Amino acid sequence: MAFYLGKRPQGDWLVFQSKVRPRRETHGHFFVSAIGPFKSKIAASWYHRYGRNNPQVKTPVDAERFSREDPLMELAIIEKGMTAEELADVRVFEAYERGVDELVEKREKSSVQIELSEGLEVSNL
Repeated sequence: MAFYLGKRPQGDWLVFQSKVRPRRETHGHFFVSAIGPFKSKIAASWYHRYGRNNPQVKTPVDAERFSREDPLMELAIIEKGMTAEELADVRVFEAYERGVDELVEKREKSSVQIELSEGLEVSNL
């Protein structure tokens, strides 16, 4: 089943999957236009973010190739193969890492520098 990028009447874009090529009769009640078909959701998402105004992207095959080469999409490709439980574990770990980063940043901002006599280094407390 192919993926498409559909523009809703509100003006936002949504990646969707369809067995048939979108037409006014089949998808017109959801979307005002559609772009595709894309082989993967990754390529459709990449096209929405980076490819719509890129003159190098002329076909969905181009979007597939560029999305696979883009390091920013690597995590999305990895996540695509995860189970719901694995993905939940990743989200918990990411939240933990963000918390640690925020604590370190807060501590660095509130640290006091003390200069010691010659031959000794500056320490952050």
